[in-house]
Amino acid sequence: MRIFVSYTKHNDDLKPDLELSTQAIKDKLSLLGDVFMDYPLHEPSRVWDELDRCDVFVLIKSDKNSKSKWMVEERKRAEVNFKIIVELSYFELLNIKDEDLTKMIRDSNSKSNLQIQSK
Repeated sequence: MRIFVSYTKHNDDLKPDLELSTQAIKDKLSLLGDVFMDYPLHEPSRVWDELDRCDVFVLIKSDKNSKSKWMVEERKRAEVNFKIIVELSYFELLNIKDEDLTKMIRDSNSKSNLQIQSK
């Protein structure tokens, strides 16, 4: 499974140590598959390519999300391409049990399939 993580570096939960925080996210999600997270920063074309190839789009929730042009655009692209979308805060992600995260992704996939079939 390919996982794309969308976040903003302005997220207060990640700010104390962005490198350590992003590594913790990658470590947690790597138990489920290959993880792409734009840290350190990549070329925009690489970000779009990774997003287009992913199976699951994980959005790290924050009160700053709507202010991040990149996060808004990434979310739109994930929706248009019928990606499985999972939204969690940084602390929710770190504290969720692996089996619960897997179930959340599976349940989100079922909802995505229902949306596709109804179109």
